[in-house]
Amino acid sequence: MEIAGIARAYEAEAPFFRHAKVSDDSNTDYEFVLHALNWLHDNAGMQPEYLVLLRPSTPSRNVAHIDAAIERILKDDRATALRSMHEIPEPAHKTYEVEEGYLWCICAQSFGIKAANQPRQKYSKNISSEWVC
Repeated sequence: MEIAGIARAYEAEAPFFRHAKVSDDSNTDYEFVLHALNWLHDNAGMQPEYLVLLRPSTPSRNVAHIDAAIERILKDDRATALRSMHEIPEPAHKTYEVEEGYLWCICAQSFGIKAANQPRQKYSKNISSEWVC
């Protein structure tokens, strides 16, 4: 409620709050977006044609990028969603997680070091279908 008060002080709208069951760290975006859409339908008689979700974990955004994204999806009849991304410093091909005390290369699905021991320039910026992630 404190955040809603601050938002309203800057003339933002905060018409409702999420229920506790869709508000903790284990909830997905889908769960709280569905809650918001249901609230809009049930309480305001609205069903938006488009929804723009600006996640609070990335608060600083370039307005021109948001506008360009909206323009892009409005022009593409096949698109059903659009998600922002940014290039990470290391290729996803080199992403590991620890399993039973050993490094497991997620993309190569292997404990082998060779799978992700190439220079980053050897990997495409787009993960190809040969990599299962």
